[in-house]
Amino acid sequence: MTREEALEKAKRIKENSAALAAETDSILQKTEENHKKLQENLKEELRVTNVLSSADAILNRLENDFEEGSSLGLKDIPFLVVATSLQLLRIYLLPQIQESFKDSDRLDHNDPKIKQMEREKIEAYKKEHSDWKSVKSKKNYRSWQEIAFTRKVPYDATRHSGDGFNGINMHGSLHRVKTLGHDPILGWIFGTANILTDSITVTPEYELGEKKLPIPWVQTYSVDMGSNFCWKERISTPGMFADSFESTQEDWHRLAAALFAQGLHLASDEYTKAGLPIPFLSTIAPEEAYKIYSKGIDYLHLTDKLQIVGKTIKSASQAIAINQIIGFLHTLLYNPNTDGDQQLYSIRTRKIILLSNTIATASDVIQTAMRAYNGDESALKNFDFGGFIVTIYRLITDIAFIQEIRDKFVFGEWERIVMSKDNIYNI
Repeated sequence: MTREEALEKAKRIKENSAALAAETDSILQKTEENHKKLQENLKEELRVTNVLSSADAILNRLENDFEEGSSLGLKDIPFLVVATSLQLLRIYLLPQIQESFKDSDRLDHNDPKIKQMEREKIEAYKKEHSDWKSVKSKKNYRSWQEIAFTRKVPYDATRHSGDGFNGINMHGSLHRVKTLGHDPILGWIFGTANILTDSITVTPEYELGEKKLPIPWVQTYSVDMGSNFCWKERISTPGMFADSFESTQEDWHRLAAALFAQGLHLASDEYTKAGLPIPFLSTIAPEEAYKIYSKGIDYLHLTDKLQIVGKTIKSASQAIAINQIIGFLHTLLYNPNTDGDQQLYSIRTRKIILLSNTIATASDVIQTAMRAYNGDESALKNFDFGGFIVTIYRLITDIAFIQEIRDKFVFGEWERIVMSKDNIYNI
């Protein structure tokens, strides 16, 4: 072997040795890294094992933390007291404000109180419009003074001039169900037009053999407003409205006076023993309207039922309004430095509202039950149905909300503990 060959071989040996040393260092480094990772994994496995073995204790601690954070404190008690007081005041004051009209309070149709009310209204109207002038009619329409100051309305006429009402049965003292001028709603249209034109509009009853007409199913007659005060000839209903328009064109004060007279007459009839018929029913089902009216069921009974519905809606809206005000004020006073987690604080807000509603409703249920047991017939009528509905709704929604936040809090914290390597939970 030559010197050059020996040097070349030595060089290769040196290079191989260096490569082997580098590879050895790399293997040692990787071995150290793997050992470190193995130690970390073993440590994490031990941590997870420890967490899982203490799962019950950790979950109990998390639930306790949730209860402590969402429980009402000294700051919340005044809100609860105020909210409950407002709900109780709403429940026990509302029935006093919304007393319904009793049948025993109804008056006779000619009661002096009604006459006195009419006189006072007419005198006030006369004084208020003393500067109105009268326009002479070209077709003998009554002046606005005659309309406003004559208590008599044409649709109160029940006698006919000679041909037996054309077969129409006016039902005597129950004639109000027959005449559209007495309809609490339609009367503002037909009754006002009748007053302007000295006419009466009635609805035929087919069971009595009265002729069925095409829509509108009504018949109109002119009325003698003098001492005879009776029906005269049959006239066209559309023609009656045309005459009303014509009279108003001559003097718009007549329309104003007719509306006044219509309102005054409805007011004088509404609280009498006969009352006013149920709106629209005479035009839709005349026979049924008479049967219902003859049994004493009238407009006041209908409004009384509607008042119960209205009272329920009103009390519910008032309960909701109180809840919103209390909720807004309590949320407004949230302090992150002293009140902790905001979600837990929102649960305290819900609890204040829920408890105040529950306490108030429970009180109302108890007193209503006691009054009903003692024979008070008005107990159930004055029960706070609106507040009861709101309370049931709050029970369903608030409990579901609290449960949802509880699950998010407890299981969210649990997941964080399990997944966080650096987390050490103090059990």
